[in-house]
Amino acid sequence: MFYKQLDMSVEDAYDYASEVMTDNMMAEDVGEGIDGLLKSAKQYGEVASSHINN
Repeated sequence: MFYKQLDMSVEDAYDYASEVMTDNMMAEDVGEGIDGLLKSAKQYGEVASSHINN
């Protein structure tokens, strides 16, 4: 993606990057990865709060 953007204007490069990111978010395995990330963040938050409250 980066090399393709080198010859673009800044506005076109941002538009292209937005398209690529949107397309990537629509991939089937992304939902699974995001679910895993959110689960890890929730667990981290629970551990962090238990240390703060004790």
